[in-house]
Amino acid sequence: MKHQVKSWMSKHPIKIDKYEDIKTAKGIMLQEGIRHLLVFDSGLLSGVLSETDLLLADSIRARFKGEECKAVKITVGDLMARGPTTVSAESSMTDAVRLLAEKHFRSLPVVDSQGKVCGILTETDVLRYALVASQSLEVDMPYVSRVGLL
Repeated sequence: MKHQVKSWMSKHPIKIDKYEDIKTAKGIMLQEGIRHLLVFDSGLLSGVLSETDLLLADSIRARFKGEECKAVKITVGDLMARGPTTVSAESSMTDAVRLLAEKHFRSLPVVDSQGKVCGILTETDVLRYALVASQSLEVDMPYVSRVGLL
């Protein structure tokens, strides 16, 4: 089994400019069925926008009424998580999963050896990895059952 991030990441992450309206980002995420967008400013990675961030936009707009609400423009850059932590495509999945767990992240932008973004590792990718890894392990079922995992 391959244990490097590059074998499990999503290789074509959807990118968006930080000055785009949040409505555009929401439409892209819904259309593509994704929960994270990599945010760029002048060609450089500057943040990550998650579906959780979109909830903040709804709460901001809820403070306004009528025409005021329509006039409120919220950009991707207003809501994104800035200065994202990245992981190398060559990193081990163990290191990447540890980083996700320790930092409570739901995704990590993946960079190549030149530091260019080449993918994104999401919770879904990690779950796929865990499923395949678990199928290749021999598990002592009586022990698992005894400790309440089944």
